[in-house]
Amino acid sequence: MKERTAAVSAYQRFTGLLARELDVGPDQEMRAMAERLRETVPAIGMDRLAFRDPITETPANQPLSSAAAVRTEARVVPPRRGRNLARSSLGLFAAIAVLGLASWRAGKGHGSVLDSPSVAVLPLETVTGDTSQRYVAEGAQNALIAELSQISSLRVISRASTDRYAASGKPISHIARELALSGIVSGTVERRNDKIEVRLRLVDPDGVQLWAGAYQGAVRELPVLAANAAGAVAEELRAAGAVSAPRAKRRAESDEKAFDAWLKGSYHAARRTATDIERCIAFGNEAVALDPLYARGYDLLAQCYNLLSFVIDAPPKMMFDKAKAASRRALALDDSLSSAHAALAYALAAGDWDWRGAEREYRRAVELDPRSQHVRQEFAFFLSWIGRHDDAIAEAHLAQQLDPTSPETAQRAAAVYYLASRNDEAIAEAKRALAIDPDYMFGWERLHWAYAAKGMTRDAVTAAEQAARIAGPNDTRRRAFVAHAYASAGRRAEAEAILKELLDRRRETYVSPIAIAAVYVGLGDKPNALAWLERAYEVHDGGLVLLASFPLWAPLHGAPGYESLRRRIKL
Repeated sequence: MKERTAAVSAYQRFTGLLARELDVGPDQEMRAMAERLRETVPAIGMDRLAFRDPITETPANQPLSSAAAVRTEARVVPPRRGRNLARSSLGLFAAIAVLGLASWRAGKGHGSVLDSPSVAVLPLETVTGDTSQRYVAEGAQNALIAELSQISSLRVISRASTDRYAASGKPISHIARELALSGIVSGTVERRNDKIEVRLRLVDPDGVQLWAGAYQGAVRELPVLAANAAGAVAEELRAAGAVSAPRAKRRAESDEKAFDAWLKGSYHAARRTATDIERCIAFGNEAVALDPLYARGYDLLAQCYNLLSFVIDAPPKMMFDKAKAASRRALALDDSLSSAHAALAYALAAGDWDWRGAEREYRRAVELDPRSQHVRQEFAFFLSWIGRHDDAIAEAHLAQQLDPTSPETAQRAAAVYYLASRNDEAIAEAKRALAIDPDYMFGWERLHWAYAAKGMTRDAVTAAEQAARIAGPNDTRRRAFVAHAYASAGRRAEAEAILKELLDRRRETYVSPIAIAAVYVGLGDKPNALAWLERAYEVHDGGLVLLASFPLWAPLHGAPGYESLRRRIKL
């Protein structure tokens, strides 16, 4: 219903634009189509997928650091009426596209945010090309994205969508059009000792530079510089698209060296390999040692301990306990950290099977940062784990509103559809992710799951092999899924060979008992599958969160051992 409301609204805007600038109106067929849609739109009210986006305000008495020296260059090219006139000729076609969207995306709730001005921040470059300062440039990009994301009525594209363009060689104007953006930000970062200069420019989809600015200060003032830059970008887009003002400016970080360690740790956390996560924890510990009251340092540690629970040869419960301790310390220092609430929620669910506590923390995380597509995606997964599939799908759609061109939001939507046994929709979303990024491992994995559930064994094998190829030979989970696909396709000898490989590798590294149990399920060996699930219970393997909702375990349903496990983890 909301798509139809958005379609009618778009029709009204574009017909008004045509009348004002070209003195023409829609033809009779177009008017009739709009009237048919109006008949199905209620006079008042919004469905439960309506996106409410309060602005988080910083207390008025929180000052900016006086040391932040900020210089903004003059706007290079103001918005021109001539471009509006040229674009108005496309208005009728855009309205037709929106009306068509309503017919195949009905009920998904994308209209409200997709109507907003949209912006992306490309990876920022280091002026000197010094790769050792890459983490500073990435930190500046992340800070700018975070500040822009707090601006009401502005849709900000995530790094998952923009980073793939870093080495593409595509012109910025092409990227802006491909992502359906109102504007795109690019720029450079230069660090000199403890000082930093960030130079940015904003261009429109035609490649016309709308604004440029330069911001200088201490490295620890990067959050302040990002907030100032976000305000300038918002001001420029307000001229073209009426966005709201940004929230109050940020304070500078209190300790230069602690902030630098946090930046380095965040850089490694984003890469998610075992080595990188271990480095993230080392830098997180360095940050809190330098400043024991540094909330974001503990928040970083919590996130990385959660990730580490999957990749090292240690009981996951130990990692979850460390994640809980770090996140609680972070929240004791700063309860407004949405990511720390989300980290605590995950550790409570995966480590303690405390579903009520986890939901409370996820809801607080969403409340604090309702425009974080990452937090909403995590919450969607959680709702799937506990069997609330309609709510999970609603949250996944909200994440897609926030970043509709991201392969990550598409694959997460595919996952929640699959867990809800809506496999055709899961396949469509997985294919959407792969259309954006053909080498996106999770897109192939979600496709494998849904194909397997539909009995499309040949397609399932192909998708599982693709996921494992992209993940690499050391990814034991993806290897296990290939073995399951082979077993389901009757290729038993190949499945057993992979099973032996996984069992042998347990002598060297942590291999999830969940992965081994999945292979035994594919082979039809229920006793061994249940035995390995018991081992997963003993070490609190995080994969047990899917015990009740993952269709792969369907052959075990009703078995006494399986039902006993469900009761013990309170599902």
